[in-house]
Parts: sequence; C-alpha cells; structure tokens
Amino acid sequence: MISDLTDQCRPVPNLPAPTASDADEVIKVRLARLDQCHLASLENPPPRPPVILSYKDKRLGEAGSIVVIQGKAKSGKTAVVGAILGAAIGGTGDLFGLESPNPDKKAVLHYDTEQSCYEHFDVLDVSVRKRAGFTEIPDHLHSYTMLQLEIGERWKTIHVARLNKDGKSGESESSIMTGFRARGSRGMW
Repeated sequence: MISDLTDQCRPVPNLPAPTASDADEVIKVRLARLDQCHLASLENPPPRPPVILSYKDKRLGEAGSIVVIQGKAKSGKTAVVGAILGAAIGGTGDLFGLESPNPDKKAVLHYDTEQSCYEHFDVLDVSVRKRAGFTEIPDHLHSYTMLQLEIGERWKTIHVARLNKDGKSGESESSIMTGFRARGSRGMW
C-alpha cells in the first residue's frame, strides 16, 4: 500500500565492511562475467535483446541496457521517470507515449537516492495513480527511498537487491534508479 512507504523512512545502520576474502570473490565473479562479455568475432552476432522501453516504436532501452535521463533542474526528469515507472508496471494512464512491455509482471525495482521520504511518496503516488492509472501499488513494484542510507551504502544495497532479484516476484524486469550524480558532481558517488 502507498501508506506503507513511511516504514522505509527510518535510519538504517551501516553494514560491516566486506572482508578481504569477500573482495577476492567479488573480483573473481566480475572477471568471469567480463569473460562472458568478450566479443571476439563478427561472424556470430548475439541475439537482439527484448525491448524494455520504447517511444512511438523507437527502441530506447533493451534488456541489459542503461538509459539515462539527464536535464537541468525542474526540466521534467521526474515526470519522465514517473512515466517510465508507470509503463514498466503495466499502466495505461498518462505515460507520454512510453511503452515498457511486462506481460508476466516481473518485478520492477525502483530506487530513489535523492528525494526525502515525503517527496518519494509524492513521486510514487503520482507515478502509480496518474501515470499508471492504478489505485494501489501493484505487487510487482518495489520502490525504495534510499536517502536514509549513508551514501557509501546506497550503491552496495542496490547491488545486493538486484542480485537477489527480489524473491517475492521472481526475476526483475526493470531497475529504475533516480537521483544519481557522477563522481565530482557534488560528491554523490
């Protein structure tokens, strides 16, 4: 329920730092994944991934890709993200022409690292009600306000949540993250 968001607004303690053996294991896993991504031949192209975000039949995002919405303050980025979120959960409201097919209702994970609890609630309320046209948060949408976490813990927590793929809804369809800034831009990461 939308009112349940206030439970997420409590401070969260820092997690212990990983041990050296954990770090070694992370490196091994990342290197193994990197090997899987190595393209050594143009004779055997990979299959085209399914579209997860489109606008008027134009592919904006495919499974596994990263889409960035960038603009000046008050330029409408939050409204666009709300429309993407609404489309990803299967909404039929005011989606600005965006489509994000998710017929199996796979989990849609939304992480807000910038808004206060109140603002996060407001964004989610508009996304679910106005953009998607729902009266309640659907079971396959999992939205988290991360402002209460220490900056260093935010990315780590999101990474763990994505690896877990949310046991409640099975494999995730989309991860939507808002409020990120590049290193050096006000020091977010």
